[in-house]
Formats: sequence, C-alpha cells, structure tokens
Amino acid sequence: MFRSIVILPGIFLAAVLVLCDCAPLLAQEADADSSWSFSVSGSFTVTPHSGVILSPGFSVDHNWLHAETRYNYEDVRTASFFAGYWLGVGNKLRLDAAPMIGFVVGQTNAFAPALEFTLTYWKLTLYSEQELIINYEGKDESYLYSWNELTYAVTRKLFLGISGQRTRLYQSGLDLQKGPMVKYLFGKFTGTFYAFNPFSDHNVFAGTLSMDF
Repeated sequence: MFRSIVILPGIFLAAVLVLCDCAPLLAQEADADSSWSFSVSGSFTVTPHSGVILSPGFSVDHNWLHAETRYNYEDVRTASFFAGYWLGVGNKLRLDAAPMIGFVVGQTNAFAPALEFTLTYWKLTLYSEQELIINYEGKDESYLYSWNELTYAVTRKLFLGISGQRTRLYQSGLDLQKGPMVKYLFGKFTGTFYAFNPFSDHNVFAGTLSMDF
C-alpha cells in the first residue's frame, strides 16, 4: 500500500511532464495567452447510512493542459490524480472535452482512464465526468464512475437542472441516482446543491463550494 501511495503520484507527475513536452503538437490552435487558472473545491455528501463524507479537490489549467486531484471522491479514504488536455469545437453549439489518464490510490487502487466534457447550447449546459475504474484486484471490483449535470441558465448567475450519478463512494440500493440541482455564481465562487433520490429511502444530499482564481 505504501509503495502505491509513493509510486503512483510520481507516475502521475511524470505524465504531466510528458504532456507538457508535447505542447507544440497538441496546442496548435491554443490561445496565445499562457496564463494559468486554478480551482479549489470542498464537497459534502449526506447519506442515510454512511453519514457525512467530505471531499476536497484541486485542479489546474494551462492552455490545453488540465490536471486535477481529489480525495474521498471515487471511494472513502482514497485519493485520485488525473492529467489530460482540452479539445474544443463549435460556437453556438460548443463542445469542450478533456480525455485524461489517472490513478486511484487508497482503499481503492486502480488505473482510471477518464473523460470530462461540457456541451453548451443557448442557455442549456450538459456537463459530464466518466471514469473507468480498473481495479488492480480484478474485474469484479472494477466499475464505471459517472457524474452528469444538465442545467438551464435562469439568469447569468442562477442555474437549475437535474443531476445523475453512478458511484461506489457509499452504499446505496440504487445503481443510478438522480435528482434536482441548483447552482449559483457569486464572484469567484460557485455554490451547488444536489438532492438525489428525493422522497425515497435512498435520499442523498450533496453540496459543493468552489473558488476559481
């Protein structure tokens, strides 16, 4: 376990450096602005059986490069590390996608190829995260993690929508969980609240506060 915790983040860092070396090939259409952007977040999940689960996260973007790390996201007492690059196409109908490679270390140990994308049209936005958790213990412990949001911009700051997820972060009698969500932007901060499986015995409440800088 200790060797995995030490070695896998090192592999992750090496992958980031390799991607940086490939910048001339991958960023031919990248903006000339070379500024960096960062995001820190804190999430909570309240479940009927597992109590409250706290999940911090951090991400960085530099032109086409995207990297992120999280804790208590794919599983409790587990950290994840991802690196990839942004691809974008379209104007009125805009698609931005980041294929990534990642590693999961802790209670769950896995290799995790992933895809993160945003599809925007008019006032509608579809955001999705897909991770194939290839567990080192075998295919029976492997699974597809999925997080999806469809929102409508009521105003420039207020968004209403629906969200769905497939996770093993906590025990639930439902393979796919879904419910309403609300998002509000204030300055550099974004606050989001989710209610999964409302009015059922499997109700789960979650919230996220993030800051971009």
